[in-house]
Amino acid sequence: MKKSLLLWILAGVFISASAQISPTALKAPVPAADEWYDIGTGTYSDNILASRYGTPQRPLSVTVQESRSRQGVYRVVNPWPDAIENDCLIINATDPDYIIVERQRIAFTDPHEGCVDIASYSWICQDRYGQGKDEFLTYSPDFNITLKNGVISFPPLSVSFRYPEAPRDSECSRTEWYDGERMNGYLALPGAEIYDPYPWQSIGIGSMFDNILAPMFQLTCAAPYQVVIEQSTENSNLYRVLNPWYVVNTISSPLVFDLTDPGFVLVKMQTSGLATQAEGRIWLISRSACYDSKDDFLGSGDSPCNITFNGHRITVPPAAIGLYLPDFDTENLYYPESPQTSYIDFPDNYSSIDTPASGNNTPVEYYNLQGVRIPAPVAGQTVIRKTAGGVDKIILR
Repeated sequence: MKKSLLLWILAGVFISASAQISPTALKAPVPAADEWYDIGTGTYSDNILASRYGTPQRPLSVTVQESRSRQGVYRVVNPWPDAIENDCLIINATDPDYIIVERQRIAFTDPHEGCVDIASYSWICQDRYGQGKDEFLTYSPDFNITLKNGVISFPPLSVSFRYPEAPRDSECSRTEWYDGERMNGYLALPGAEIYDPYPWQSIGIGSMFDNILAPMFQLTCAAPYQVVIEQSTENSNLYRVLNPWYVVNTISSPLVFDLTDPGFVLVKMQTSGLATQAEGRIWLISRSACYDSKDDFLGSGDSPCNITFNGHRITVPPAAIGLYLPDFDTENLYYPESPQTSYIDFPDNYSSIDTPASGNNTPVEYYNLQGVRIPAPVAGQTVIRKTAGGVDKIILR
């Protein structure tokens, strides 16, 4: 059965952009030592201050402590030495499948907005929407922090910022939470082997021509733009485009396609990572995913909106993907009007990336996760590496 649908055009939308501000170095007070005990030295790669303020993300050796009263609650000592001396990051990992960074005031001070609170998106959803673990993992799995094999993995956008004492004339609200840039982070607990905790492998740099969300923001996609495309290492039929709408906003969630049947491509319910001021969060689902079967869909009046894959290009007809707005309307899907077809072109060599080329002197190239070439990457940076033998995602050592 098909879900009920309405045609609607969003207008007057607004997205908060991330600020890039030079950090102010401070010396933070050290919490009482008798509440914690050292469990050893771990490795921390930051995606919190690094994602919003550009502090170094390089992996650091850090002292890790555990709470005496709550087993599984950890404290990372001095996680941001380039910006703050002796601050701490507290992580509640009592449930390794659903980790919480409870709201905490860090000693870092934004030079424009004042004091800074941080919290994980899991905690914010508890506090703001009353979501428990099951609901959060259903609707926001991409932002879930987990502990596996001794490594706490921080996905992109899993921790947000708030400025409770922002000036009255500031663009930042005192009550809203703000995201940083899209980047991964991790804490390897003492004794853990460091590994890439994300089950996706880059297949290279492709291109995207978008008329899915651009019309919402009164934009017209004039030309295709570069994007990084990844394939799931757990399900080879799943592919995703990283940060697909950076031309609309600096940050957006991956766009995932299920290519199990190339003649019947599905975009299952997923967040875009974007929100409007009036209607709130924007989720996506294809018309094809609203039907019980391929035959039901292709036999319906919605069949012209079928998404297909020809081995190189994913073709998205106009109005093939609907918008779900859980903060505004939980009953209907909406379709911004656009007469143009969208598409995602895969890298020319993606099908042969696992076959190394011999005798090829092609130089190594590096790209960031937005598909922009980096002439001189630095240690600790997560990059896409392109060689004669293929493409992979690495953390430079």
